[in-house]
Amino acid sequence: MLVLPALHTYLSQLLSPPSIHTALLLTPEGALVSYASQTSAESSSAATFTHESQSSPSSSVIVSAASRTPSSPGSLKSHASSTGTPQDSKPGSVAIIETRPGPARQKSKDDIRIIAGLGAEVWAETRDEEEGMVESELGRILVLAVEDGRVSVQDTDPLLLLAVNGTIEADWDAMRIKACCNCV
Repeated sequence: MLVLPALHTYLSQLLSPPSIHTALLLTPEGALVSYASQTSAESSSAATFTHESQSSPSSSVIVSAASRTPSSPGSLKSHASSTGTPQDSKPGSVAIIETRPGPARQKSKDDIRIIAGLGAEVWAETRDEEEGMVESELGRILVLAVEDGRVSVQDTDPLLLLAVNGTIEADWDAMRIKACCNCV
């Protein structure tokens, strides 16, 4: 991973805590080049996600539809609910996680690597489109190609991908505008 001040500054400019809290630069294969992340520990109003493995008195996670394994990647659909009650679900349906406000946790390097891997996977599945989008346990992830302005060959992979990670409440359009305006 590169730790260049200019790259980190560029990625930091993409952040809008609490909704857009992490930006990554990665290769189409999923290798992490650089990232910037800002949590509520650095910004007092930022929101964070809690995982079902954490046990904290001021945060809680409610899981329904127990027929799926909550720890398996891609098996959970995350969303926040204003009611604070579990959503109705039938056995065999997608598990739903509700997060309630709690203390922030720093983005671990494992979380960053997971976001990079998901970003590369989403890009591989949506390579014919201009962008890839996915909702995960770590929030919303938007992936865009960083194109070289001099090269116009569309059959080749881009040099780099930009992945922007936000909360589940983050607006897709706001994430897209933030990433596109800075991708020039």
